[in-house]
Amino acid sequence: KKLQAQKTTFVSNASHELRTPLASLKTRLYLLKKQPDKLEEHLPVMEEMTLHMQTLLEEMLDIGRFERGTVHLDRERGVLQELVGEVVENYQSRANRRSINLSLHLEEPPIKVLVDHKRFAQVVTNLISNAANHVQQDGHIDVSVRLDPSSNGRKIALVEVSDDGVGVSPEMLSQIFQPFSSASQGLVSGTILGLSLAKEIIELHGGEIKAESPAQKGTRFTIRLPALDT
Repeated sequence: KKLQAQKTTFVSNASHELRTPLASLKTRLYLLKKQPDKLEEHLPVMEEMTLHMQTLLEEMLDIGRFERGTVHLDRERGVLQELVGEVVENYQSRANRRSINLSLHLEEPPIKVLVDHKRFAQVVTNLISNAANHVQQDGHIDVSVRLDPSSNGRKIALVEVSDDGVGVSPEMLSQIFQPFSSASQGLVSGTILGLSLAKEIIELHGGEIKAESPAQKGTRFTIRLPALDT
């Protein structure tokens, strides 16, 4: 009964979350008809709202696929620094529009991994998007890639996404990878769904992901992923 109640609240919150960008789109279309000369001002906002709705819908569909066990990884070799760097570069314009400082720190030498490139990019994008939703204007998001120096002989790669935002309460932190319980608190935003999917995807790769919010000041997500020897 508790799970059913959480799912019911989830559907309600998800519907609300779709309604918000849709209302923004309608407003921008109305203004655009009245102010056709301001296309450059309205178009980026419309594109971002459309992407937000598309992401939320895709994540809702993905949750069903994971529950049915129908998600399969298409793994390819790749350099982790390049994969993460591409995601950060693609997100940079969105960060700039929100006056967020997004920085990237890549350790050498290249770290080779065997991952589903599209799914892994989905994970990193969701972590950055989640951080962006928790920082104020002129806030900072730091993304780093390095090898774990304390991996006891195993070659483990670390990807960290940290922010200097408001942080997360211990109660929320313990449930942050559970989409229905998170949604029941009114926190569905696409990224909350994405955090649940991130956990599923990373675990399918044989890795793990954790979240920390020391003294509820900022949040840090850490991905531990097996790396290839050569």
